[in-house]
Amino acid sequence: MKPFEIKFKHISEIRHGSPYNLVELTHTAYKNINLKSHNDWQDKQSWTSKGDYVALVKWDFVNSDPGFIVILLNTNSGEMTESRRVQGCCDKIILGNDLCVNYQTFTLISDNNEEKRYGLKEGKSIFEIN
Repeated sequence: MKPFEIKFKHISEIRHGSPYNLVELTHTAYKNINLKSHNDWQDKQSWTSKGDYVALVKWDFVNSDPGFIVILLNTNSGEMTESRRVQGCCDKIILGNDLCVNYQTFTLISDNNEEKRYGLKEGKSIFEIN
């Protein structure tokens, strides 16, 4: 069960015609949840089955190169943990009860000496929480 609701507003494409969005995040939590509502979030979220953690996707652009950071939020304490930067656009995210985040990214998949090709790539982040 989710202890509160996360909503996305002011949804816009990161680039004209892109299926990936830039959004402002809002939530209905009334306790110590300190998520900044600025508009550098992506409209992706995943919860553990108990609702004690939620994974959110925050854009991270470096020299106009898209990337993202997964933010893992403890819904009881409000504590947040960040993943390393992942290159590309998050296409899908799944948070397991073991706090392993599996994601699918749209990114460059060709080698350096090949013609540029883009596609989907699988990845994961494992959060170790004390």
